[in-house]
Amino acid sequence: LLTGVALLVWTFRSLGSNLTDTVVTRKQHTLVVHGPYRWIRHPLYSAAALVIPAVSLIAANWFFFALGITLLCILIVRTRTEEANLVARFGDSYQKYMERTGRFVPRILIVVVCAVALASVGPKARAQRADDVPVFDVDAAWPKPLPNNWAVGPVSGIAADARDHIWIIHRGEAVAL
Repeated sequence: LLTGVALLVWTFRSLGSNLTDTVVTRKQHTLVVHGPYRWIRHPLYSAAALVIPAVSLIAANWFFFALGITLLCILIVRTRTEEANLVARFGDSYQKYMERTGRFVPRILIVVVCAVALASVGPKARAQRADDVPVFDVDAAWPKPLPNNWAVGPVSGIAADARDHIWIIHRGEAVAL
């Protein structure tokens, strides 16, 4: 949430008088390539993508989340029209700007995410080699007689200590003499 709000503030400060509520570019507008626009072409929409899910989680409201997802889908569709208008207004300078910046996330982030995804797809390390599997031998003298001719009744727990001693925890009324 805080990241999204910070990005919103940074975006509004960077836009200055270029901020409009429509996709129409006015004659006095200039191409903004500083602030968050240095890395992202639509940081306002990216901030919305961060803020909307955060607020819906805080509010614990699925309707608000669904409404937010719908709004984000509309904004994604709107970017095509907006970018077409910006290409018409600024020409080659906007085309070059599009080539070096990401639409909603920085291009370097896309590269990092892809690299991490590819690295995680590789073969998984085995937890234990086949020749390191512990082997347990059956004790022919088992079960050993208990002291004082005790009999083992219902057990409430089994534990092993640091020296590999096995402890059987009996229910108090279950141990018979």
